[in-house]
Amino acid sequence: MKNILFLILILLSFNTLKSQEQNSAIDSLQIAGLCKVWGLIKYYHPDVTKKKLDWDNVLVQKYPEFKSKNDFESYNRKLIDLIDTLSLAKYPKKVNTDLFNKIVHDEIETLDNFKCLSDTTRYINRISFSWINDVLFSKEIQYKLCKILVNYKAYESKSLKGSKKVRHIENKFEELDSITEPYRILALFRYWNTINYYFPYKHLSDHNWDTVLVEAIPKMISTNTHLEYVWQLQSLSSKINDSHGFYECFNRKYFKKSRSVNKPKSVTKGFIPYNFRQIGNQLIVSDVLVDSAVLSRGDTILRINNKDLKRYHDSYCKYYSHSTKQSEIHNWEAELSSDYGTEFSFKLFKNKDTISLTEAKVIGRERKFESKFKHRKPPFYSSINDKAGYIDLTQVKFGKFKKALKTFKNKEAVVFDLRGYPQTMVVFALAHLLGDEKKDVVRYFYPNKKYPGTFINAKNSQHLRFGFVKPFVLFQKPYKGKMIVLIDASTMSQSETFGMIFKAYSNDVTFVGIPTAGANGDVSTIYLPGGIAFNFSSIDWHYPDGSQQQRIGIIPDILVKESAKDLMSGKDLILERAIQYIENDFN
Repeated sequence: MKNILFLILILLSFNTLKSQEQNSAIDSLQIAGLCKVWGLIKYYHPDVTKKKLDWDNVLVQKYPEFKSKNDFESYNRKLIDLIDTLSLAKYPKKVNTDLFNKIVHDEIETLDNFKCLSDTTRYINRISFSWINDVLFSKEIQYKLCKILVNYKAYESKSLKGSKKVRHIENKFEELDSITEPYRILALFRYWNTINYYFPYKHLSDHNWDTVLVEAIPKMISTNTHLEYVWQLQSLSSKINDSHGFYECFNRKYFKKSRSVNKPKSVTKGFIPYNFRQIGNQLIVSDVLVDSAVLSRGDTILRINNKDLKRYHDSYCKYYSHSTKQSEIHNWEAELSSDYGTEFSFKLFKNKDTISLTEAKVIGRERKFESKFKHRKPPFYSSINDKAGYIDLTQVKFGKFKKALKTFKNKEAVVFDLRGYPQTMVVFALAHLLGDEKKDVVRYFYPNKKYPGTFINAKNSQHLRFGFVKPFVLFQKPYKGKMIVLIDASTMSQSETFGMIFKAYSNDVTFVGIPTAGANGDVSTIYLPGGIAFNFSSIDWHYPDGSQQQRIGIIPDILVKESAKDLMSGKDLILERAIQYIENDFN
């Protein structure tokens, strides 16, 4: 009998927990529904797009009413109160069953006021309004939302600036003493809807964006500190799988620095005096940046400052956005190589034994930065041998670039180093210096500010030749020889566009290295309460044939795989492989 009673108690407890979980899920679904309603109105209702109504403030004031669990009737009644703050009475066109079905079955281009979207050569539609038909909403709510769309007149929101690259003008709420729950929810709604309507690569993400919203709601609600708030937003941004999706902070007042009264003032902080590379599943010391260091190049690291590296890596991936695996590894290596403190402890595998060591030496910011680009030294172009020259595109200035190409004009090949980010006028002149005629380099789709959620085809492929450059290259003959381009995961965004220019303008180009980051297209910024911001790729960037680069990168013709033994040599293996190709394989 006791056993039966015990079993019944267990079952009751299980059902109670299950019921609590279901209630929690229902709450999150209701808040998610509110988010989608708020977003549709933000982008499609004239009271908001013309800034007649502070829609952020409406959410902040109304949100507490939705916080507690509501039954179907009370939830929809509150949604009606929310929508009734708008001037729906001015909408002359009514919604019938046919119009409703067209909207919720993603046939919005069949509506009279959206019919321009039926031209699929001109537009791509990446938004769905099928959620309006969710069982969360009453028929009255569903028809009110459809009425907004049916009566919509194309208009560029006053909260959006820019032409092809859209700038989102939002209140940063930097004056707040703290980011309370309504403002945290505002941040979540703002970020989720911006990505939902304006991120062109949403369909390439590993995550369902609706599910991401539901899962983020309880986490954002339960956040207690500003740092937790930022971490939850970073976790949200990691779900878009875009290496442009990084975080920026414009206001430090919310971060209070802790002071330790016991810490001696003489202790010097600095950067870890090593760089690391991940080879397979192992973390290897790739550079030693101080004399008499406790570690050696080639050592296998198991722990840093008592952190289990696998758990640390898994945690890192939860909070940082990466387009590709190679981009993730590259940034993970940079994260470990940028550790900052007074001393660093290590557990490592060395000479067939596991040992623990502590490094008390640190280095400064300038030395650390230089170490990451150790193979780059002035003059950033040089002759490799009789056959080939070398140019570092990430460092060379425009004038020197012209001079280098002129110097190498009779060489059979030029090696262009594209491992990093070009920061000079070379980006505008490259196409002119590689060819006389216009070539198709890229096709792209940019955000449609009049119809949020859709993207406009730029029509003609872009040749990336700029008229203002012509006077500077007037007497410069394009280089016609063999081109070898060095790439790795630090080749990202504009650097990847450089790679596309090489592919278009050279009849004989070979890429050597590892796949690039796979993140391209101009960057837009989302501003959130507390003076913080998140970026994302806002233009859908393709090769002329329509094939994508995002989340793939440029795949090298000659793949270079490094080993721990290679790292011990300290050589630039990618450059070495390019030289080997020139000397042995090049005809």
